[in-house]
Amino acid sequence: MQPYAGRAALGAPAVTNGGPPIGTTWLGEFLGNCTGCQIDFINVHWYSNVYAGANYFESFINQTRAVAGGRPIWVTEFALDSTYAFTDAQNVAFLETVMTWMDAQPDVAAYAYFMDAPGLLLDKYGANATALGIAYDSYSGGSIKGGLAL
Repeated sequence: MQPYAGRAALGAPAVTNGGPPIGTTWLGEFLGNCTGCQIDFINVHWYSNVYAGANYFESFINQTRAVAGGRPIWVTEFALDSTYAFTDAQNVAFLETVMTWMDAQPDVAAYAYFMDAPGLLLDKYGANATALGIAYDSYSGGSIKGGLAL
């Protein structure tokens, strides 16, 4: 990785919101031991359910911030677990809450709502945006609006 230092933005290994000894615990240990490594940003993933809510999401980002050493945070995957059947309104409310919160955080440099699950942002055929997909697209200034735009 080091040969690319200064030529490309280098991220720390991505961690999830799993509890100790993984997640931010592991990330903190990695950063403490990789003292000669060029790391330009911190890359994290978060998955949970609507019952844990936005407070749990924000808590995880704050835990990440505590070990990031001032580096920008990229939330490259985050989503509500599809194991539970949530209403479109619950999913959209969660998404809008956490995106608004992340946009207000000066160190959250990037985020992408993602989970490898059919019917999340696009319908199971990949042809049309779901209510959640439309909300995400609308928030980010996109142009899907109910039909897939490439």
